[in-house]
Amino acid sequence: MKTAHIIVFAALACLVASSAAWEAPVLHERTMAQLGVSISSTVYYIEDSAVSGRTVFEYTVTDSSGNNLDLVDWTIGVANCGVQPTLSTDAGNDAWHAYGEDASTGVHGYTSVVGQVNGATKKYTLTFMGIVGQGQVSWGATTGTYYATSTTLGPDCMGADGYPTFAFSA
Repeated sequence: MKTAHIIVFAALACLVASSAAWEAPVLHERTMAQLGVSISSTVYYIEDSAVSGRTVFEYTVTDSSGNNLDLVDWTIGVANCGVQPTLSTDAGNDAWHAYGEDASTGVHGYTSVVGQVNGATKKYTLTFMGIVGQGQVSWGATTGTYYATSTTLGPDCMGADGYPTFAFSA
C-alpha cells in the first residue's frame, strides 16, 4: 500500500511540475502602423418596423504587415452601453466570437477570431437591434506575438454628445 502512495505522489509531482513549466506567450505592444493593420468604417441605420430597425457597423480590415504575420483576432470596442447591446441575427454577426474584454489588447467589446491572412482585406459587419449611437471607440488587433490599439468610429450607446448621433431611414 505504501508503494502505491509513493507512485501516486510521484505522478502528481510530475503533473504539477509539467503544468507549471507552461507559460502563455508574451505579447509585445506596437502601434497600428507598425502592426500593419488598418480599418475603415461605415455606419448606417435600416428602418424595419417589424424589429424597430437595425444599426449596422461595417468594418473593412486590411492586414498588410511587413512581418508576414496573419491577423489572429481583432476587437471593436463598445462604449457607454452599461449592458451588452443586442445583436441581430443578420448574416455576418457569426464572425463575432465573444463580448467582453479581449485578453490580448484590453479592448472591451466584440472580438472576431475568424483570422485573416497577411495581405488580405476583409469586410466585417456588426448589426444591432434598434438605434445604437456612434462615436470614437477603441479597437485592437493581434498578429503573432504583437498587438496594437487605436480608435475608430464604432458603437457608442450615448453617441459623442450624450445622444444617439443618427436616427434616419434608409
